[in-house]
Amino acid sequence: DPKVPLLDKLGFLLIHLLMSSCSDRKALQAIQHQVFCVLMFAGNVPGFADFLTQKGAIAKMVDLTVVVLKDIKSFEKADFAIRNELLNTLLPMLVVMNSIAENCESAKCVMSDKLFPYELSEPDYSEMNEEEAKKAQNDRHMKGTTPEEVPGYFLIPLMLSYNSNIKRFTGEWIWTLCDGDNGLFCRRVGYGNGVHMMTIKAGMMGEILKKQEEDRKKRQADGQ
Repeated sequence: DPKVPLLDKLGFLLIHLLMSSCSDRKALQAIQHQVFCVLMFAGNVPGFADFLTQKGAIAKMVDLTVVVLKDIKSFEKADFAIRNELLNTLLPMLVVMNSIAENCESAKCVMSDKLFPYELSEPDYSEMNEEEAKKAQNDRHMKGTTPEEVPGYFLIPLMLSYNSNIKRFTGEWIWTLCDGDNGLFCRRVGYGNGVHMMTIKAGMMGEILKKQEEDRKKRQADGQ
């Protein structure tokens, strides 16, 4: 239909590819991986990520990302080359998902709801002795409150990945899904997993505050 904008046509085509089914799982994953690469622009085009969200594509993209995450988990003790190939598959997915989440509130909500639908409830420390309660509190603080059966759980170990890009973009995506809330971020991933990203964000904030202070002093010196 010539009346349908070109970007909408592209969107429908990409959604069709994402939603496709095929008996050859490896071939389908290769196609879907290429779709993710094409969608690098999605977060920067006004309204496009909302369009993808409304059509169910963002939810599907989360599902596809979780499939790769589970594959990485299942091959964590496998040959380095196999694991490295999976990480290379995952990286553009992380970049795209974070970019979309940063620029589209509706997409971010879908991602957060699917990855972190609930958390572990607070233990009843009153039923523990002092030593047990202290250990339980420390474990909760260090490991976080995301249960093993929750999809987001498979993301968290990658925050300690030997691959610096995987480590950074995993942390960035979860940070974005937490709206930059340090408390929520730490609660979801645990201090032990999240300290690297929290340090990065604290450093960035420090640089921002430093620049603001320099600008303030410069304005004072200029008599403004």
